[in-house]
Amino acid sequence: MRLALLVPLSLLACGTADQPVVVEAPDDAAVVAAMPALSPEPLLDLVDDPRVHLGIDPACPVEAPLDPALAAPPPDAEVWSAECMRDVGVELEGTLTWSRGPDGASLVGDRAVLRRDGVVELALDGAIELVEQGDLLLLDAAAGWCGPGGPACDADSLTVDLSFTVFPSEGYPVAYDVTVSGAVGALDSLVSVEGVWSVDDQSCPEEPANGVLALRGGQRHAFELDGAERCDGCAGWSVGGFRAPAWCGLDL
Repeated sequence: MRLALLVPLSLLACGTADQPVVVEAPDDAAVVAAMPALSPEPLLDLVDDPRVHLGIDPACPVEAPLDPALAAPPPDAEVWSAECMRDVGVELEGTLTWSRGPDGASLVGDRAVLRRDGVVELALDGAIELVEQGDLLLLDAAAGWCGPGGPACDADSLTVDLSFTVFPSEGYPVAYDVTVSGAVGALDSLVSVEGVWSVDDQSCPEEPANGVLALRGGQRHAFELDGAERCDGCAGWSVGGFRAPAWCGLDL
């Protein structure tokens, strides 16, 4: 059913540019579930140095990939397995391969699951890649994962195919521009993502200073980011072309 059919005719007759029609937005659980994947900052922090976030022993020996069908890692790559967990109660299944060079970094999980005291803290099966190109940071994530940079692992994990650009690199993480495009698989549904926004923590630490974000699950969800004007942690929200209540707590 089209959302327009849910709007009473009396509201349509009374709505003006100054008093936009506001409708109750339907629940779109896949769009809600996809939200934790849309900020580049946690992913950038993770791929830049996962040893800090995951408790990897700096003296961990480099091992050969367990699967001979996998491509050989770069010569300077570190391959981590269960023996690399230095903290008591931390276990790693599968492998994580990380490389960091002058022009970027990559983190590849081969069915990697990290547990702390029996609780899953990170799961990664796929790749996160960062390329530093002049003033641009180019970030690509094609993986199924939960944990740092994604949803909490007590929720449903996400499968993402997202590309981010961050500019300028010297302004990150205080003041920079972001573009994102791609898709997120959540709750057995596919959510497409397109967005562009500006972050300026000095003027508004609560939300992006300006920009737009669009996601399409069951319907198209559009968000207007306006921290430079209001800085209230809330974004304008419309569903299927109709205004909905403000969306607060959008973590970008």
